[in-house]
Amino acid sequence: MERVTVSLIKGLVARGFPVDLVLVNRGEGAYQREIPRECRIVDLRARRALTSIPAFICYLKRERPQVVITALTHVNVAALIARALSRIRVPLIVTEHSAFSASHPYAERQSTARFLPPLMRWLYPKADFIVGVSQGVVDDLKKVLRSMLPSLGKGESRGQHSERSSPTMT
Repeated sequence: MERVTVSLIKGLVARGFPVDLVLVNRGEGAYQREIPRECRIVDLRARRALTSIPAFICYLKRERPQVVITALTHVNVAALIARALSRIRVPLIVTEHSAFSASHPYAERQSTARFLPPLMRWLYPKADFIVGVSQGVVDDLKKVLRSMLPSLGKGESRGQHSERSSPTMT
């Protein structure tokens, strides 16, 4: 878990929103002690994001969240698959916190670097919003996705987003 995730949780809780932190596997996170008590932690008890998909489908069907915000590429992909298979129409916001091309070519599992880009190109257009934390991340994601999304750019997600429009990346 990243510090930015904890900051987002704290901000949402402070504004009175109910928040579930859904984890692939709870493990020991560096920032777990900072999670507000008002945040419910849901442990999917999976070994990997991919194997958490069935449990996440059950979570979506049982809890029917108002929105899902994901972080980390492999979790983004798994969440998009789970949402599609669950047939639950919940808005899904995927976030990218680092430049994919810089962080994945030398991944421990080379299959990750080989299979994630095609999955991203197929699934990311199905997200309601795509958030890149910096212009550098947005630019890199455009390269990885090969501009498959018609509207990519920092700050373009302001305003209404209809069911029929393509996702926007900010």
